[in-house]
Amino acid sequence: MSSPEDTEPVELLDTLLERVGQRIEDERDHLTELDSKIGDADFGMNLHRGCQSALDAVEALEDPSPTEFVSTIGETLLEEMAGSSGIIFGRSLMVASEELDEELSVDSVAAFAEAFRETVEDLGEVDVGAKTMYDVVVPVTHALRASTNTEEHGPLQSSARAVEAARRGAMFTTALRAKRGRASYTEWRSVGNPDPGAVGTYMILSVIHEVLEDEVGERCSPGFDDEFDS
Repeated sequence: MSSPEDTEPVELLDTLLERVGQRIEDERDHLTELDSKIGDADFGMNLHRGCQSALDAVEALEDPSPTEFVSTIGETLLEEMAGSSGIIFGRSLMVASEELDEELSVDSVAAFAEAFRETVEDLGEVDVGAKTMYDVVVPVTHALRASTNTEEHGPLQSSARAVEAARRGAMFTTALRAKRGRASYTEWRSVGNPDPGAVGTYMILSVIHEVLEDEVGERCSPGFDDEFDS
């Protein structure tokens, strides 16, 4: 049985980006459909364009560190994704990348999540309950921080907890009235539809967990006990 630490960190990040790019390509129309109900109907297309551009950008790097690799993704999303989503996703990745160590330890990933959360909060001027990606980022950050306080959870177990938190955060947005961004203009019509940014964030974290499962060679279910059809 192997572990994520057996793979070079940047090689692992490259695999993660490729797999995320493929999932977003597969889910592009679905994310755009979700956005059409409460936004500009362009989130899926914009995120897909950003991911594909990021794949090209990191390919040009020579022996990058994890920080440089992730920061390059952020810079590319900032440049290639339209609207506030590109600014928030991109800038948050750039800031949070400074927290990553060379081994991508659970501690550094938890610090990354915290820095990402803080930047999303500052840039988006949001709080929990505003029906945004922040409703996913906050519980994920808490789950990862909790994982650093116990020796029972390795990278795979920590990832599973984060995915479960992300899924419940995305579900939580369905019943909310949007208070920030374009979705806020739809007022009560936004209730009953999940936030596309929250769903997209959950999808990304799900892919990361799947890649870690493949690296380790075992399955660690997030433990869902209910249905969520976004």
